[in-house]
Amino acid sequence: MNFLILGRGKVGTGLYGALRKNHQDVRLESARGYDHEAIKSAECIILAVQDPFIEPLADQLSQWIRPGQTVIHCAGSFGISALRACTSRGAHAGVMHPLISFASKEHPPELQGASFVSSGTPAALEAARTLSSYVGAHLIEAPVHGAAYHATAAIVANGSTALVDTCLPLLKRLGIDHAEASMAMARLLRSVADNIQGLGLPGALTGPVARGDVDTFRAHRAALATEAPEILRTYDALAPTILRCARDAGLPDSAADAILAALKEED
Repeated sequence: MNFLILGRGKVGTGLYGALRKNHQDVRLESARGYDHEAIKSAECIILAVQDPFIEPLADQLSQWIRPGQTVIHCAGSFGISALRACTSRGAHAGVMHPLISFASKEHPPELQGASFVSSGTPAALEAARTLSSYVGAHLIEAPVHGAAYHATAAIVANGSTALVDTCLPLLKRLGIDHAEASMAMARLLRSVADNIQGLGLPGALTGPVARGDVDTFRAHRAALATEAPEILRTYDALAPTILRCARDAGLPDSAADAILAALKEED
């Protein structure tokens, strides 16, 4: 199968590089100035553009689409209805959302072992399976694409990034170089991901709330109240969610109640 990727941004460049690395027949074109003949000859066209541009691009492409071609977009926030202009011309339509963080064109993520979430017509799903196998990704076939699904990915990916950004200034004030602190937090997140993969949830949860260690929990809050009140607000906001996970892991009610009581204490 030959692929045409439209969009030279982070996702398009990352997919193109991974496919080329595996010696696949793939072409990368700008979504603003693509070769019309390349559209006509491609078996599978991948729209790797930002969400607001998917439907307008599909509208433009439709005049060159021929029946039997496959068109797939990579956005998690839309289903295949965004490709209706292409399906009206007889194309197979699908979504293939890489559930992975593309932060830089220059440093694309490793797709080996990543999860792609896909939905669409049988032919589009087959194309997504083929592409996933080429780059070593795991394909999840589920018609879940939309704002709710996309929000879960944003919370995990961007929430964890924002939490690190919130905590780095305190680590620097405490005496750790910014670059060293960034690397340390990256390794910490990697170990958390490994634990989730290996142990599942809630088994991967660690820390004082998971243990019901109310004295350490109080000490955390007291230290943050002195050193970084802005981080204390984040710590307190996350505590109930961590506590729910700890209850799921088997934390006794008495220990959970003690954590809740400490959370309500004035600093």
